[in-house]
Amino acid sequence: RIDLKILESILEARELFGTDVARCAAKRADQKDIEQMKILMEKLVASTDPGKLQQLDFEFFRQLALASKNMVYILLMNTIKTIHDKHLDLFLPLSTNMDTTLQQEILQAVIDGDEEKAAVKARCFLKAGMELLKFLKSV
Repeated sequence: RIDLKILESILEARELFGTDVARCAAKRADQKDIEQMKILMEKLVASTDPGKLQQLDFEFFRQLALASKNMVYILLMNTIKTIHDKHLDLFLPLSTNMDTTLQQEILQAVIDGDEEKAAVKARCFLKAGMELLKFLKSV
């Protein structure tokens, strides 16, 4: 079982760098990156299984990191993915009744090259991770 202090650190870092990942992706994404994110988004919108939703959502943010063209962000996402996959059950509450509106808005901002909107929408979405932590601490 993962220590909640470690989880808090991961979610806090993810919120901070995830915002910049989205900003950089909006600035640097090429057509291949955008096509890959569109494919992931179609799968995300169509899925109803919480485990699959959580994995697709993480993959969408990993693809944003790839589109950012920032090697440090890519390495950070790969490190977080290892922890995420190992402790997927802790993240499942985020996927229950997941509304993909914010992810779709992030994708649209990337397509439009709107760095500020991508960052704002990503921050809104990633704050949900901190809400999950509050829930876990109260259980």
